[in-house]
Amino acid sequence: MSSTASGGDALKVFVRVRPPLPRESADDCVVIADADAKVVSVVEPAKAKNSSRARAHEAHQFAFDGVFAPDAAQSDIFETAVVPQVEACLQGFNSTVFCYGPSGTGKSYTCYGPEGAVGGVIDAATTPRKHTSAARWAGSPEAGLIPRAAAQLFGAIERARHGRFLLRVSFVQLYRENLSDLLAPASGALHIREDPSRGVFVEGLTEVAVRSPHDAWALAARGQRQRTTAATRLNDVSSRSHALFTMIVEQAGGSTGTAGEAKKGDTTASSALKLSRLNLVDLAGSERAAL
Repeated sequence: MSSTASGGDALKVFVRVRPPLPRESADDCVVIADADAKVVSVVEPAKAKNSSRARAHEAHQFAFDGVFAPDAAQSDIFETAVVPQVEACLQGFNSTVFCYGPSGTGKSYTCYGPEGAVGGVIDAATTPRKHTSAARWAGSPEAGLIPRAAAQLFGAIERARHGRFLLRVSFVQLYRENLSDLLAPASGALHIREDPSRGVFVEGLTEVAVRSPHDAWALAARGQRQRTTAATRLNDVSSRSHALFTMIVEQAGGSTGTAGEAKKGDTTASSALKLSRLNLVDLAGSERAAL
């Protein structure tokens, strides 16, 4: 997992070690996560029977900006790796969080939450407030980075005494070098364009205004169901595409308002807006590298 923000260090890298699966027996490598030292040690099978002192000496050691042991809670990862990025986004900086790793390591769980928690049915892409059930991520201790980030953004907006805010979300998939809109799957292939004023953007990508964390959760859940998956040796349902969930924050000072009051396409309001993006990227499973 890595995170970036224009307002701080250019790049920070964190690693999360998940609990071993039943099929991962003694013939697999032993992984030791030391959260205090921010070091992960990988012990080769032939050396795993040695004493703990010898094991630490002989292990392959890797240092990171932060290490999360198998017992780390979703809230621990969010507070350390993502909260600074959300705060930077609210200050007007573009921020990005990547979840990267081999298949079956828990990237989608970290991004969204436990399997089966994808709830939230929306009647139409343009009217997210009419969803008939909120995503079951709401209030769950296992909620992932995306629902927590949405809750933090709206919480900050509710506490703001001045200003007008508009939040929009988009969800795009990259699979076999083709871009597709996860919020409008029938729209066909999308293309990357570059404009002197807008910079690099995805032409035709749906951006939906949201008024509450529940709206954002439901859109993330619906888009996640559209992703390309396949069975792999490590995971029966593995995401085979890269997915980019973006929360776009527009804010303007000088008046008191609530999220969603500004109207998209209002050039008078847009000229005074501060625009920033929080990008949350769930990458497809990578090949497992041999030591």
